[in-house]
Amino acid sequence: MNQANEISLEECEQLIRIRVGQHLVNELLKAGKFKKIPIHLEFGYEAVALNIANSNLENDLLCLSHRNIAHNLAGGASIEEILKSYDLNDGPGVRQMGSMNLAIEKSKVAYTSSILGNNLGVGVGIAMNRKFQEKPGQVIVVTGDGAIEEGIFWESLILARSNGLNFVVVLENNDCSMSSRIEERRVKFDLKAICTGLNISYFKAKGTSFLDTRNALLNGRRCANDQNPALIEINLKAFNQHAGQHAG
Repeated sequence: MNQANEISLEECEQLIRIRVGQHLVNELLKAGKFKKIPIHLEFGYEAVALNIANSNLENDLLCLSHRNIAHNLAGGASIEEILKSYDLNDGPGVRQMGSMNLAIEKSKVAYTSSILGNNLGVGVGIAMNRKFQEKPGQVIVVTGDGAIEEGIFWESLILARSNGLNFVVVLENNDCSMSSRIEERRVKFDLKAICTGLNISYFKAKGTSFLDTRNALLNGRRCANDQNPALIEINLKAFNQHAGQHAG
């Protein structure tokens, strides 16, 4: 993926594929086909997911949160593979990972977690192990604005910076954690100022802009490759509810 001022036809087709895949799941959700698990969709997150997938190199790994379907689709997963993991096909040999722990085999998704902020600690651990063993590759952790209220978010940033890890945090900020806005549950704080204090690279983008998201991601990844971990805050709008039988 090169830094450019235009989006290609192939990228447009990929974005449509990710959105259509979610619509198919959404129709099944509305029809009451998912009885055992909650479904977390990502309408509005497609530009983030595709840019991350298209920027991945051979040795990179992703650690995702409970909201991960767009990232799995962007990484090449088929809708059939996803539905198998969503427990629509009970039977021998079917790995039922559900919605919040979906990591399609043979993808760059190393880990997903239903525990808020858990993937941050796992991601920084993978990055540290790679540095100790002198292995190539970058670890990208995707999290949300709710998870940064957990202590593990701050601890992971400090640990990554102290050890000069090839580590990138992508913050998908939809200003809605469990149906509550930031102003309703905590004080606002300046992430850029915090990153400056920790000597961590900080970039910000609009998730509604494919190109803005792409360039912020590229800049953050370059900094991390130089052993300066990066935080990329992407402001976006989710066009779906948190989870449940009544999607957006």
